Amino acid sequence: MTRIISIITLFMISGNILMAQNEAESAQNKVNVSFNADLVSRYVWRGLLYSPNVNIQPTVGLTAGNFFAGAWASYGFSDKYAEVDFYAGYSFGNLTLTVNDYYNENEMALTEADHFNWDSETTTHALEGTLNYYFGERCPLTLKAATFFYGNDRDAAGENYYSTYFEAMYNWQLNDGYQLSGFVGGTPAEGLYAADAALVNAGFSLGKTVAINNQISLPVEASLVSNPKAEDIFFVLKATF
Repeated sequence: MTRIISIITLFMISGNILMAQNEAESAQNKVNVSFNADLVSRYVWRGLLYSPNVNIQPTVGLTAGNFFAGAWASYGFSDKYAEVDFYAGYSFGNLTLTVNDYYNENEMALTEADHFNWDSETTTHALEGTLNYYFGERCPLTLKAATFFYGNDRDAAGENYYSTYFEAMYNWQLNDGYQLSGFVGGTPAEGLYAADAALVNAGFSLGKTVAINNQISLPVEASLVSNPKAEDIFFVLKATF
């Protein structure tokens, strides 16, 4: 009788373990979707000014386990700047690999760019591969390496620059819910970012979630961005909805 009870108990424990494993796998493979929008005082990216006016920047994304994908856009309020980007990636622990498809056009132009043109010599798409490594909570440092490998990243002769960008970012948690990030980035050669190897992006971002009322909170951020190569500086305000 004791042996039978032991066998039944063993089966029950094994069943609970299998159920827990299946629930963990189901949670990991569950598809989650998200949507938000940023309102920025001007559009600055990696030390480069793309639009000097207020822009709305919506994002829609999905995640399934370690895989993620989505779309991001930026539209100017006072100018006709328009950009729609797609991205997809996978996380391997602290290492994240992402492929970005950047596409922008001047909506004031008489002839609009063809979104479905993927010819290597004439496409206005630019594909980029990025690697991000996050060291962890004890050392909240993130290193980025990014390189354009196809499309609209060409010199005057039509040859690809393979523009490359490296960045280091460190985050601090401050008192009263403030988050401070310091970043520095540059390029090793001529390309999109500069005419030669240069430091193009350095600065700080200070963010905090502000409570509007008991039910609504608004993440806001202020960034001071310097481009030493271009001898330019920007102060950007951002609110996320």
